[in-house]
Amino acid sequence: MSVIVQGREWPFGILGVHARELRTFTEDDINFLQAIANVLAAAIERKRDEEELAKRMETLGEQA
Repeated sequence: MSVIVQGREWPFGILGVHARELRTFTEDDINFLQAIANVLAAAIERKRDEEELAKRMETLGEQA
């Protein structure tokens, strides 16, 4: 089973899981994996935002 790790502007990638034994994943399984992917996407976005803010702060410091 795989879900998209969706960023604000574009997907970051795909998060997938596999079962050791043949089984059908439930709707709850899908929702759980998507929730994990959403948290992962939010963490990636936050890190990128923090890095962008740090760059802007550095630029402002150089201009002062």
